[in-house]
Amino acid sequence: MWFTEHEWRTTTDHWDLVKSLDWPMYVKPAGMGSSIGISRVTSMEELRAGVELALAYDRMVIVEQGVTAREIVCGVLGGHDTPEVSVPGELIVPGDWLDYEAKYLSPAEIATIPAVLPERVAEDVRELTLRAFRAIGGYGLARADFLYEEDTGRLYLLEINTMPGFTPRSVYARAWAASGVPYPDLLRRLIDLAFARSGA
Repeated sequence: MWFTEHEWRTTTDHWDLVKSLDWPMYVKPAGMGSSIGISRVTSMEELRAGVELALAYDRMVIVEQGVTAREIVCGVLGGHDTPEVSVPGELIVPGDWLDYEAKYLSPAEIATIPAVLPERVAEDVRELTLRAFRAIGGYGLARADFLYEEDTGRLYLLEINTMPGFTPRSVYARAWAASGVPYPDLLRRLIDLAFARSGA
């Protein structure tokens, strides 16, 4: 579910905005990344606090129903007509979710690359990543994030991130390294794509 700050401020019963979802829920600012401004909530009191936190970063809020699933990521590299996808990776999620501290401040390993998945699921991840990239008119780079429910076989596209983390430790770069494109080559290819797009 999503709503604007105006809708939140003018709705008399906040439950109406999220009543189709079950607890736990995750409250997120729509335009942020790196788990900034996200809250895991299990009650109306926590929901209200989570929405206020999210509104400190964006005027639009997304509320997602929590699911028990593995978090899978896949990188895209290329132009509009010839994008390629990396091998999928899997985020290692300590506790309930992967927050900013776990992503950036902890020395602990945060990903398994490539992800250990059934071949059909890995191919579905790659195909859905390409479809999402094309759907938004992507160019250059992106990372698609999924939740995979092993019990049901369901695959949920969480988001397509058009500016993923980009250090050698980042899962985007590591997924490409595991796909045969080491970090220096990845940089060169992205620079070439930028020049090609600008006509230089």
